[in-house]
Amino acid sequence: LYAYNKTQPGTGGSLAAECLMASVLGAPPPGRPQIVEDDEHRKATTTDFIEGKEFHYWDNIHDEIKGRIWTTKITLPIWTDRILGGNTNANIPNRAAKVVTGNKMKFSDEMERRTIFINQFFKGDPKKRDPDSFKHKKLMKWTLENRHRLVEAALIIVQAWIAAGKPAPKNVPHFASFESYAEVIGGILENAGVPGFLENQHLVKAAVAGSNNRSQYEMLITAWLLTYGPNAREVGNPENDAPLEQAKSVCGGERTSLISLAIDNEIDLDLPLDKPGKAQCQKMGYVLGDMSEQSFEPASGLDVMVIPGGKRNGSNIYGLECVGYQPEKATELSHILWVILVLNKLGDELLAAGDRYGESVTAQYEGQFGDQSGDAMPIEWTKESGRWLSGDHRPVGQARDQG
Repeated sequence: LYAYNKTQPGTGGSLAAECLMASVLGAPPPGRPQIVEDDEHRKATTTDFIEGKEFHYWDNIHDEIKGRIWTTKITLPIWTDRILGGNTNANIPNRAAKVVTGNKMKFSDEMERRTIFINQFFKGDPKKRDPDSFKHKKLMKWTLENRHRLVEAALIIVQAWIAAGKPAPKNVPHFASFESYAEVIGGILENAGVPGFLENQHLVKAAVAGSNNRSQYEMLITAWLLTYGPNAREVGNPENDAPLEQAKSVCGGERTSLISLAIDNEIDLDLPLDKPGKAQCQKMGYVLGDMSEQSFEPASGLDVMVIPGGKRNGSNIYGLECVGYQPEKATELSHILWVILVLNKLGDELLAAGDRYGESVTAQYEGQFGDQSGDAMPIEWTKESGRWLSGDHRPVGQARDQG
């Protein structure tokens, strides 16, 4: 199943998927809305097979993709069903590609190993983007006019793989029931300089177990920024964190996991509080996967996106990035969060500039981080901490309490 997932409405995923299919068909593809009831779904699927459609296209999926019809029509090599109005069976080779589009789609666990996740996201709010920024303002028209070039390019990529001896890909994950497909497509892409086929399968796992609770997610982003800044983080193990009371005391002690962050701030992410360790880490991983590449508004006028950052110590890591700021709508909290995001980006740029800046850079910011006397409070970026610290060496987000 080719699942063209849009991280938020208005991203343009349906149009992109339809243009890809149109490059094969020479015309926009016929599609249908989701049919939830199994018997009607089976009849519609049989009709599509009898008509010989190259694509079985289901647009704007809203309900969870699950059930025996979905699983069998993807896996079975021959589709067999009784033709309506008689006692004759149709036995049709299953050669059609199955395509679905939808916003933050959800899947049953049976669909996880049958799904290729094609994730499209826009950094920011799609409703606020400028149409003049599009490279092709009429994408379907451009696709049909340039179809010969697109098909030619695809054939050249395939032929190049054949000419190279059909090399197998080096790091394509195991794709049960579709091993030959994964090896061929992964090899073609890798030979063309596009590695990473199927490396985003963790997003399917997140879609299997994820939720859709924007308010709780935005609370997590706010706490994340105020506690750690936007730096890339992994889920972390709360069992390695200091007890909360110790962390609050003068002696200190760090609580670095995002799980502890959610628990400390009473953010309801449906974490299994009675099962610390692996179960909590797995659930938080699903949450971050669900939040990934989606724009949130943790405070008025501020758009923040959760950005996946690869792996560290075998775990997926995620960071936060400002993708939109409207000062005229900003509250005091919006401005604090925005400053943290901007300062962190500046700190990263200073580190990247080289050692000529020394071990630290001291900056003065005469805004929300003034102390109670009204004087500007020095804040310092250090290589050791990887974040801005206030004069008392607390993260800037915590130091906001000073004034």
